[in-house]
Amino acid sequence: MNSTDQRNVIAQLRETLNGKHVRVLLLEDDPNDAHLTLEVLIKREVQPTWARTIEEAKSRINSDDFKIVFLDLKLDSGRSGLELISHIRHTKPDCWVVVLSGVYTEDSAECKEALRLGACAVMLKPLTQEKLQLIFGIP
Repeated sequence: MNSTDQRNVIAQLRETLNGKHVRVLLLEDDPNDAHLTLEVLIKREVQPTWARTIEEAKSRINSDDFKIVFLDLKLDSGRSGLELISHIRHTKPDCWVVVLSGVYTEDSAECKEALRLGACAVMLKPLTQEKLQLIFGIP
């Protein structure tokens, strides 16, 4: 998926959300990155939930109604956030998956695989208000 395709998908996501306050899951194992991302989400009046591991994220996805999952690809445990995308697609097909990457570029094999598995977009860290504006529209 190229940048134009990602922009089109993000436009569809924005239209779906249509300014609604939504529940968001963040899979991030680094506490510093998580706090920065959660702070940005809270300022946007999004209801974020933080999961630190893939198992915790799966459990929360199974029990809550999230509209968006932001997930980190490279986890300190040596596991990849890629593992979660198929689970989300299977259990919550209407949930949007946005990959956050601090290590990989948008053109890396890992990010391309995330898009192939069903992620709607890749955003490079850090997540900022400007990047959230692309997804949620009006601040």
